Amino acid sequence: MRVEVLDRQTNRIEISPALVSNEGEVRALTARLCELRTKIGHHDVTRTTLAISAQHAATCSTFPDMALRARTKFPGVQFRIQVGNLNDCVTMFLRGDTSMLLCYEAESVGPLQFGPDILRGIWGTDYLIPVVGGALRYRVRDTGGVASDTPAIVYPEESYPGQVLQHCQRPFGVSGSSGSSFTVTAFLSVARELSLAGLGVGWLPFSMVHQEIGSGALILLANTYGKEPLQIAILCR
Repeated sequence: MRVEVLDRQTNRIEISPALVSNEGEVRALTARLCELRTKIGHHDVTRTTLAISAQHAATCSTFPDMALRARTKFPGVQFRIQVGNLNDCVTMFLRGDTSMLLCYEAESVGPLQFGPDILRGIWGTDYLIPVVGGALRYRVRDTGGVASDTPAIVYPEESYPGQVLQHCQRPFGVSGSSGSSFTVTAFLSVARELSLAGLGVGWLPFSMVHQEIGSGALILLANTYGKEPLQIAILCR
């Protein structure tokens, strides 16, 4: 690139701030170059690699079924999954690191806005629901709710789940909504494990926790606090 990115001093090497600030793009470029080398070195005309950026929750709840159906019709297809929060996934998709985006969209907040060259499809529907697990299951009242000071696994207000829950003013969703925030996480998969451990009320996609609800490991609180409809969206260029 003919740009100095390293400052070699006597006893140490300083990395250029410009390089540090573009670390994400450098790593993405490196990964794509490694993938290209693999493709060239192990070329197979019968195989196609599909790069997908997907939210953590969608990777766990939706992608396995998608992959099975795709392999049934296209036996030669392979997948490269880039997992992250919604903002990271959108960035990877728009930057061209992936050709498909798998994510949740809420009716209350509205769909992600892209140009006309982006194709959108709906894979299915889901719901964001409140649950409790562990010892907190025994604090659920006959009315189906819990005390207002019950700890909560909340989402940052700028995260997509946080935006959805704050927009609809759902309790135990974001800091200050109700209860005492035990921890704040932008990752649904982390919120699921913390909820199972009984560390707070958590709002999670039904597809991620339906088995735990059926087994009694989690108690559903939707009859008292409601639920938020979600669409599982697939976007591709």
